[in-house]
Amino acid sequence: MPDRRIVYVYESTVNDLLRWTSLVTVQLDGEAGSTDLVWTEQVAFLARAVEHLRLIAAGLQIATVRTQLNLSLINDFESFTTFVPTDRHTATLHQMLTEVIEWSGALAPLRAA
Repeated sequence: MPDRRIVYVYESTVNDLLRWTSLVTVQLDGEAGSTDLVWTEQVAFLARAVEHLRLIAAGLQIATVRTQLNLSLINDFESFTTFVPTDRHTATLHQMLTEVIEWSGALAPLRAA
């Protein structure tokens, strides 16, 4: 089934509040006797959703980072595709990525086990 894809949008509501919305593209690429599935999902977390998801993640024993960054498609992306953060986001972005790298190092022994 070459050149076929499904595009859909869904929303998630928690305690009667819209927490995130997602755009999903599912593409099926077929070659002789096989089919490859490519799943692309773009999620927009809405106000206060991050705090709620951190609680859920903690309950599932998933590591989280404290620093969060709110980006704008208009200001932080060129032509809505290339990530070019504004100067005011640079320090926060650096801190967030530092936390991700620290967690990655801390969890490395668990991944190796």
